[in-house]
Amino acid sequence: MSTRLRELARRREQLVARSTADRERLAQVTGRLGREIALLDVLLVALRQVRRYRAALGLGAGAVLVFAPRATLRWVPRIVWIAPLAFEGYRIMRALRTPLPPPTPPLE
Repeated sequence: MSTRLRELARRREQLVARSTADRERLAQVTGRLGREIALLDVLLVALRQVRRYRAALGLGAGAVLVFAPRATLRWVPRIVWIAPLAFEGYRIMRALRTPLPPPTPPLE
C-alpha cells in the first residue's frame, strides 16, 4: 500500500472515531433536552388546567389559607411576593405569542 493510501486510511479511522464521539455527545444532549421538554409539557398541561378551573383553584387556595396549619402559612409571604412576578411573566409570554405587525417600508 502506498503512503498516500495509508494516510487516507488513518485519516478515515480518525474521522470515524470523531463522528462516533460526536454522535454519543449528541445523544446525551438530546436525552437531557427530551426530559426537560417532557417536564415543560407537564407544566403547560397543568397551567391549562389551572386556567380552565380558576374559580375552583381560588376556592381551594382560600380554604388552605383558612384551614392551614401554621407551617403552611409560612409559605404565604413567598407566594404573595412571587405571584405578581409570575403574572407579569405570563402577560409578557402571552404578548410575545401574538404575531408582530409587518415592518413598515422606509420612507424615501
